[in-house]
Amino acid sequence: SIFTPIVDEQNHVTNVVVQTIDLTDLKNAERALRESEERLRNIGDNLPTGQIYQLMVKPDGTQRFTYISSQVEKLHECTVEQALDDPMHLFSRVVDDDIPGWERATAEAIRKMNVYDHDIRIRRKSGEIRWHRMISKPRRLDDGTIIFDGIEIDITEHKLAEQERERLLIALDDRVKELNCLYSLSELMGKPEVSTYEILQGTVEI
Repeated sequence: SIFTPIVDEQNHVTNVVVQTIDLTDLKNAERALRESEERLRNIGDNLPTGQIYQLMVKPDGTQRFTYISSQVEKLHECTVEQALDDPMHLFSRVVDDDIPGWERATAEAIRKMNVYDHDIRIRRKSGEIRWHRMISKPRRLDDGTIIFDGIEIDITEHKLAEQERERLLIALDDRVKELNCLYSLSELMGKPEVSTYEILQGTVEI
């Protein structure tokens, strides 16, 4: 309620005008907003291997995070406040060789307004290299600003398992070739009419 006093010439209050405003809808909206923000924080803070973020890219190329969850402290070894103050606390950790591909993928997502899905390597303070996957959806504001709503996940264990699987497949392929070679030689050597020269020649051809 809003109380507005009415005074006379002697500045005495003679009446009071009372205005009552129904704030139910406003209060409900405020409560819903708080609950939504709390859910977002809970989701971002409880991701086991990743974080959620909102990155703003201005038309002049300036970038800054407008939101980032607390898992940034684990992924990038910086505080939420540092990340919001300067995105270079995160970007400077990208391995140099991965920067061109990362920049191309970002530019392509902005140009086509497509989902950004890219893997990069992050160097930790200890020197350890970790693989991160970044997935986000860009949207364009009226002034040309691009907003990326996304998630970043540590996929190092998956990458290492993938690399080990590839190594084993290559080793298996080499072993199969070796066994085929031995089998072919055994067939040649099993023929009494085959000379030593022919066996050597067959080895070269195999």
